[in-house]
Amino acid sequence: MANALIAWVALAALATAAPAFAAKPGKKVRRSDLLTVAEERLIAGARLHNAGRYDEAILEFQEGYRFFPEPRLTYNIGQSHYAKGSLAEAARFYRRYLHLAPKAENRRFVEGRIAEIDAELKKRSAVASEATATEVSGVAPPSPATASLDNPPRRSANPDGGGAQPTGSLSPTAAAGQLPASPPAQRVAGTPSETITLRTPTATATEPQSPVRFRLLLGAGISQPKLSQAQSKTTPYSDTAALLFSTALTATYLIPVGEAKTLDLGVSTSWSPLHYKKLASEGGARSGDAIRSDLLGLFATAVLRFSLSDTWSLGPSLGLGAVWWAGLEDRNPFSSNGQRATAPVPMPAARASLASLWSIGARYYVGVEAGASVCRPMDEALSREIALLTRIEASAMFGVGF
Repeated sequence: MANALIAWVALAALATAAPAFAAKPGKKVRRSDLLTVAEERLIAGARLHNAGRYDEAILEFQEGYRFFPEPRLTYNIGQSHYAKGSLAEAARFYRRYLHLAPKAENRRFVEGRIAEIDAELKKRSAVASEATATEVSGVAPPSPATASLDNPPRRSANPDGGGAQPTGSLSPTAAAGQLPASPPAQRVAGTPSETITLRTPTATATEPQSPVRFRLLLGAGISQPKLSQAQSKTTPYSDTAALLFSTALTATYLIPVGEAKTLDLGVSTSWSPLHYKKLASEGGARSGDAIRSDLLGLFATAVLRFSLSDTWSLGPSLGLGAVWWAGLEDRNPFSSNGQRATAPVPMPAARASLASLWSIGARYYVGVEAGASVCRPMDEALSREIALLTRIEASAMFGVGF
């Protein structure tokens, strides 16, 4: 039987977690209801695990994670997989747990467990290869060691000094429907010195390994604009810049929508300079005066991210908002008859992109993004000359999570 399953979640983490289910229309979800749902899932999963019904326990823990993305639920899932003998799945969830909770107090134990599983799987692969060779050669392979993860130690030291106690089950209080006051010690099999006792945080304690809820990203790159001419166009503007520098700042709130997916909702601001030359006062030729105009954007964004590994996520992004075109002076080549814009010209805009993000440690990110945006001028003088302003964009991103 696997070491004792941790079936507890800090009330502080639950109180601040973002639920991922919708209430009935017109009905406000109370925080006490959310806590009740969390406890029901945890207790149900714990009882099923203790009864040896590991597949059902896994489903309960996964359902709890869907409502509350608490890292220790992934540890519980790993423990149930380990107990039922699904070693590869157990290692996968242990690694997921360490990624979500890099400062977990039982990190050394979990790393030791992962190392044991990797060694066991490697040994099994070697034995299978020898068995295959035996069928060909007729020579019997040496007998494998009898001690393996299929039959892990069944008893560990009692942290209260009361001798040995069985492992692989929850404390009586948890099984009875209460969060345990002190979870049992966890031990890496065969190394008694590596015993680590886990403590349940109080309701006011800070949860250092809490998952990232907010993300702030700063992007910088280039964009290529294209000005689609309106049918009534009378003013040339062929010498606008081929490539523009662009920057963006995005703040998002992360909502888990599955084991390996998040929906990032937030806002994004952008800035890009667009230079032009004034038209001469007579004849339509250009003067030498170089003027900078600015494209200032504000978007509501949604990104559906898929975690392809512990450190890499990829997903499409959609943004809706507006871009303001500022700095259109007299004799500009964009508006009808070079008419000056007395204020930044608003343009409804939409943006779509594909973003790839890599995590560095627990809280920092780097990434790349490629996409396109389209704006439609609404100002009368500008819309007579320009039907659409589109941009192809590529940028690098740097970010931090909170």
